[in-house]
Amino acid sequence: MGDGSDRKGLLGLCTICVSAFLIFLSYNSMQNLESSVNKGDGTTAVGVIYLAIICGTPLAPRVMGTLGRKWALVLSACTYVAFIASNLYPVWQVMIPAAVILGTGGAVLWPTILSLLKHFSQLHARSRGADEGKCLDHFSSAFWGSFQFAQLTGSLMIFLIIRKGGEDASKAETLLAIVYTGCSALGCFLIFALLEDVDKGDGE
Repeated sequence: MGDGSDRKGLLGLCTICVSAFLIFLSYNSMQNLESSVNKGDGTTAVGVIYLAIICGTPLAPRVMGTLGRKWALVLSACTYVAFIASNLYPVWQVMIPAAVILGTGGAVLWPTILSLLKHFSQLHARSRGADEGKCLDHFSSAFWGSFQFAQLTGSLMIFLIIRKGGEDASKAETLLAIVYTGCSALGCFLIFALLEDVDKGDGE
């Protein structure tokens, strides 16, 4: 039978999956729109994001070690909210700095998520007497499933909102940016409110 550790493991997994779904539903959709909605500045911003991720990757272990994994994830998730919100005023003076911030945050977010998935899968496996490797496989599959479902859902939202907007493309684009900013902010809040601070006290 499972115990408290089992419930913590499952709650941690659910929190990460739902939060990642909301954040990447928003981010992936806005990224897909950049080349058509914000030609020039938007496309440049996407390139800056990946350059900043490469440059920021060495910072990830230090940030996780200093803040702890929960707060590193909260902070890095907030950078996604900031970039998505920058599409409400899509000029290079706003989008390029937001892209640098997001790239730095993304360099921290991915290692943090992977570390937390391993932590929560180990809690779950130990409480059930299950194989830790197989449990990690299951947790990773659940996460990547939520990530891919976010892409599908975001694309559907774009189709429905732009179709409803008709010829008024500008209004539809603004509505999308508002909706996606709200979704990503909700994902960030769920991490803050529900994710266990696994590094508090003894941590693992």
